Amino acid sequence: FPQNSEAPDCWISSEHGEHGIEVTIAMSKAQAWAGKRLNTSGRSPGMPCLLDRAHSSEFSKWAENKRAMESVEHIFGTVPKGVEQALELKDKSLYAGMTLVIEVPLFRIDSNRWAGRFDHLVKKAKALQFEKVYLVGANETGDPFHLCLK
Repeated sequence: FPQNSEAPDCWISSEHGEHGIEVTIAMSKAQAWAGKRLNTSGRSPGMPCLLDRAHSSEFSKWAENKRAMESVEHIFGTVPKGVEQALELKDKSLYAGMTLVIEVPLFRIDSNRWAGRFDHLVKKAKALQFEKVYLVGANETGDPFHLCLK
C-alpha cells in the first residue's frame, strides 16, 4: 500500500488481470482524535462517536471531557452515517470496476449486534462505480465483522 492519495490503494494480479482495491476508514477523524488524546495525556475515554464532518470544536469538547460515554443507540445511529459519508467521498468515476473496503469502528459492541444496521446503505453502494463494496472491522475485543454491500 503506497502512502499517498492516488487511487487505488493497491492492485491485485491474477490470471484474470489486475484489480484495484481502494481502502478507507469510516470516522477516521474520530480515531485520530482518540489516539492524539491517548498519546498526549496517557488516557482516553475511548473514541468519540463523531462524524468526520463534525466541527473541530465538537472534537475539542470531547477531548476536554474526562468521562465521555456513548449510548449504544447513539453509536448505532452514528456509525452507519460515518459509513455513508465514506461512500459519498468515494463516489467518483475513477473507481469504476474496483473494490472498495471500508473499515468500520465497532467500539466494544459484539459483531452480531451490528446485523441489519447497514442494510439501508446497500442501495447507495450499488449506485457507486465500484464493482464490489465491503465493510470490515473488529470490535475492541477482536471480534471480526464483515459485510458485502455490493
